Amino acid sequence: MLTDTLIKRIITALILAPIIIALIFTANQWQFGGLLVLILLLAQWEWTRFILKADYIHYRRAVFVSMAVVFFLCIYLIYYIDHHANVSRMIEIIFFSLVAIIWLICLLYVVYYRGEAYVSLRNPVLMFFLGVILIVALWLGLSTLREMQNGRWWVMYILLIIWSADIGAYLTGKWWGKKKLAPKVSPGKTISGFWGGIVVSLIIASGFSPFLISGIDDFLLLLVLTLITVLFSILGDLFVSILKRHQGLKDTGAILPGHGGLLDRIDSALAAVPIFTLGILLLRLTS
Repeated sequence: MLTDTLIKRIITALILAPIIIALIFTANQWQFGGLLVLILLLAQWEWTRFILKADYIHYRRAVFVSMAVVFFLCIYLIYYIDHHANVSRMIEIIFFSLVAIIWLICLLYVVYYRGEAYVSLRNPVLMFFLGVILIVALWLGLSTLREMQNGRWWVMYILLIIWSADIGAYLTGKWWGKKKLAPKVSPGKTISGFWGGIVVSLIIASGFSPFLISGIDDFLLLLVLTLITVLFSILGDLFVSILKRHQGLKDTGAILPGHGGLLDRIDSALAAVPIFTLGILLLRLTS
């Protein structure tokens, strides 16, 4: 049965999907990167709710976002002006590897979370830099995929994987979910939803991947990478849930009807995209 929230989520998705697809396929690389920066700065604004108490006035949040803007602009200019001359793939691999290590540390937070507030996650300096690094990594991951051979389709691939895992988890959890996956972190997530998301995403990957790669070896490597990516997407969702619980938030915002804030929608992508991009670079599945 369709609830009001579900109807709002469907309508929002139907409106946003064509806009996202148009951005991926019609914008040039500069436009794609620039528009993506603007979108993700909104996520950075929402992230400040993890740094400051909810009743803090907006100008204090604006200070943190302004600092993030400077960082974003520096990375943007370095990437698009000097990328081909000075920034090697090795530097990208090192950066994404460091981000992967950060997410493995976040995994420990999720695994050992028992409902208590982690003191370290209340440190404003730590939380600011964590937010900047993770959001910049999402931007850089999508930008790196976009510039590769068949880059538009690689961006669509990773987004479809994240979306299908989310939809698969939601539907199977709704229909068959009984046992909770991580009740202390996110009571709504179930074991059935976990497996449902993985199965649906692998089905989508199996149907989509032949358009991007050839050869059974690369196909199997991509499926393994997709599986790892989905697992990290679940981690991203759970970790952001912990951050919201720390601040007593249900959603990070209200900009997307039925979904909450932008950060609520990209929490899976925060972890999934950098990991997927790192895998593509290491496995050299594209150039």
